[in-house]
Amino acid sequence: MAKVLELIFVTEEGKSATISVDNPKEPVEVNTVKLAMEKIIAGMCSLHLQGISSI
Repeated sequence: MAKVLELIFVTEEGKSATISVDNPKEPVEVNTVKLAMEKIIAGMCSLHLQGISSI
């Protein structure tokens, strides 16, 4: 059975945005997931500062 890891973010507008990862490497470690999510947020902030508002 295929597994999916869903990373759920809350946007500035209060809406949710989800990134799905098919067949994540196991075991999934909470701290590793949190770090990855923080890096995604930092990257999005960097894009926003560069004037790129959406991908």
